[in-house]
Amino acid sequence: MFSDNAAKVRSPTPVPNLRQCYLQAQGPQQNVARDEPRGREPCYHAHKLKQQLLAKQAHAVEPFRKVKGQWVDYWSEYHRCWIPASILDVDPESGGIVLDVKPGTALRLHDQWKIRPRRMPTPEQVSAVHSMLANVELELQAERFFSEIGRAKTESIQSLEDVMKLGDKVNCFVGLLGCQVHLKVKMQSQGFLSFDDFRMIFSDVAHLQQDMSVQALQKDVAETAIPGTPDSRYQICGTLGKGTYGEVVKAKDKQTRQTRAIKIINKEKVHGDMAFLKQEIQNLIQLDHPHVLKLLEFYNSEDRIFLVTDHCSRGELHKHICDARDSRKPIPQVWIAHVVQQLLSAVTHIHANGIIHLDVKSQNIMLMPALETKMRFVQAEPNEAVCSIDIFKELPHIIVIDLGVATIFQPGNFKRGSPMGTPSTMAPEVWRGEITPKADVFSCGCVLFELLSFQMPWDFKYRGNKQEARNFWEARPRPHWERVQRAPVDAQSLMAKMLEQERPKRMNAADGLREPFVSLASDGIPVTQMEKGLKLINRLVTTCERDAFYKLICLKIAQDWPPNEMPSFKSVFKEFDDEGTGMLQDSVLVRKFVSCGYEEQQAKRAAVAMNLSQNKNAVDWTEFVAACIDLGNPKLEPSIHLIFHNADKDNDGLLSMEDVQSLLPEAHRNAREAAQGIFIQITGRASETGGERMDWHSFVSYLRRQARAGMPEEPIAEVTESENSPDPKVQNQDILRNVTDAIRATAAEAISTLSSVGHNWFGAKDSSSERGYGGYAGYAPGPPEDKVLRHLLEMGYEEPAVNAKVLQWCRQQSCTAIQLDDRLYTELDRQYAHLRARRAASPGRALQAAKPVPA
Repeated sequence: MFSDNAAKVRSPTPVPNLRQCYLQAQGPQQNVARDEPRGREPCYHAHKLKQQLLAKQAHAVEPFRKVKGQWVDYWSEYHRCWIPASILDVDPESGGIVLDVKPGTALRLHDQWKIRPRRMPTPEQVSAVHSMLANVELELQAERFFSEIGRAKTESIQSLEDVMKLGDKVNCFVGLLGCQVHLKVKMQSQGFLSFDDFRMIFSDVAHLQQDMSVQALQKDVAETAIPGTPDSRYQICGTLGKGTYGEVVKAKDKQTRQTRAIKIINKEKVHGDMAFLKQEIQNLIQLDHPHVLKLLEFYNSEDRIFLVTDHCSRGELHKHICDARDSRKPIPQVWIAHVVQQLLSAVTHIHANGIIHLDVKSQNIMLMPALETKMRFVQAEPNEAVCSIDIFKELPHIIVIDLGVATIFQPGNFKRGSPMGTPSTMAPEVWRGEITPKADVFSCGCVLFELLSFQMPWDFKYRGNKQEARNFWEARPRPHWERVQRAPVDAQSLMAKMLEQERPKRMNAADGLREPFVSLASDGIPVTQMEKGLKLINRLVTTCERDAFYKLICLKIAQDWPPNEMPSFKSVFKEFDDEGTGMLQDSVLVRKFVSCGYEEQQAKRAAVAMNLSQNKNAVDWTEFVAACIDLGNPKLEPSIHLIFHNADKDNDGLLSMEDVQSLLPEAHRNAREAAQGIFIQITGRASETGGERMDWHSFVSYLRRQARAGMPEEPIAEVTESENSPDPKVQNQDILRNVTDAIRATAAEAISTLSSVGHNWFGAKDSSSERGYGGYAGYAPGPPEDKVLRHLLEMGYEEPAVNAKVLQWCRQQSCTAIQLDDRLYTELDRQYAHLRARRAASPGRALQAAKPVPA
């Protein structure tokens, strides 16, 4: 793939487009960047820098993931500084890396000290820049930088060394790279660098940093352990299984009533394998795919570790294979094709993140019910086990689990590993210490062979002697093809390619997704050509019309939504995912949107808006689901109120600015400033003193308005008419069918249980109504007038006389739930606007409130 001549060519590194490098594809924040002193001088000697980096890498705890699309920093010897870059391609055999800043040159292994994980601004740097811009001190800060290198504002700079020092100071202050290159190019183009030139570039970089901090919304992944045990949140319902290190139990979330699986690990039994446990947690955090187990959170007590994940109610695939073997009934080919397609999709995603599973087998594949076929076939509850005879009548939804022995792939340096995995499914080269992603493809071939024949392709028995295992594979034994002679020709062809014993000739997982046998699992008519798919795409394209706070609430719901309960979302995602990596590249999204009839500029805006975390220039599964969710659907209101309730720390039914700030992810680099902006946007009032509050009505009304942003009104009537429903309210809830997938089955637990919990919280007999939630629409009448008046004062309506008269007017208008009636707030805003106008006209008079009149 790479020529030797390419490595010898020395070409200038191009000037990076900082807004494209950072804003559209912001890489993950790395902790290693925090160890360097901020005031350091730039190092211009490549040899010295190389020795420093190699010394640091020698003490690195985790290998650096080098995968396609990864965003990194690159040391440019031409510019003599670090610049942002992206990995375009990786050669797994040689380890060569091609960067976007040097597309014609392969970076060999011995030169890869020149790249490091992307470094991003710290919260302190974001706060400092925000304060500088808010106080209009940018020019003053620019003068300070000039004076620190011994220059006055009126002087120009003609020394390259001074320009690089100046750029390094900006890098340390803002936390972004690339300023040095732009300053250098500016000076070289005109022979000097003036203060005005520097101020303009500094301003662009500062505003870029603020744009990044506002747009980026990191998922609430469980990156740190929660102290203690999960007993306060989860109710243990029974044991699902036991293993070497502990057990797996079934548990109910006390708030949402959703079923979870909790893996309880005894620390005394782990001993020296703690490193493997930490690696498994890190791998689960890294991955985001509908067919890979999702780690929701984990707890760390004195003697145990608790991993909370989705519950796979249908059990192990291996058990159903054994039951089918005992009943002597073959497994339907279409069912097998769906399993293989989902398995290869999950494995491709794992490989795209630089991870090798190393233990793919039927025992590590769990099943969930796919709700699009539940009503057609099996009528069991989603958390009930079904017999294997019935399991093959419903479309499967598999989940790949157990990444305990998974390792990070090291391109070009993979021949010194230790054999890991299950002997019966391990690839031949693994016994020789060659650890590559193709080892998982071999294991997937064993799973397909087992599904078709109920047996393994080789009768290999491992007796603890590794040399004996190496000798077995060196003899190149032939698989027992006679066991699958009745299998379809396409299935046999796929198995032959996956079970190829010579690793270089073996196919990769992405190629397997394009095989004819896997195409049996296709959905027939593309969902993007169906009415519901087009409506869903319309919501995706208009994502740019909705603000960051709306997307944040959608993201919180998406993270908690089981992947098997959204078939429409999954169908569109699958159709968009051309490469099968489980990550939608921005360029792919733009191309798909344009093919559906949207303008290219609008498609580009939508692709950027969907990329909530700004990670790897791609949209992952959870971000895609968040973009699909319609918060205007009343079926999601209990979920929204659960978020509101959890943020309301004092349980008074009102959110302070601190409560709003708690909704933002912990990793948000501009949390306080962002919360202030959200508070003003929703209520129209600043919360400078912290005394103002936001009520539930303002909260949910704002989200409803945002949900309609950019969406045409016509589809509502069309859906109502086509489905011939006598109740238009019911049909308006189903504009894009984004929630019907989850509740289509009568036992869809994720939403129906949330609704029941909502009734418990807000019912008239519930004690919580006495804590300020009694005014929730449809559950209980409004609170007493004195409580309404107190809430209005806390929300910033500071004239008691005006509030009382408007409240009296609302009673005359027969408002039942006063605090939830739009007329109350419309009339309040009108009266306060009139009052401000009178005071502005006569500032010296003590004005009285005008008598409210109908709006």
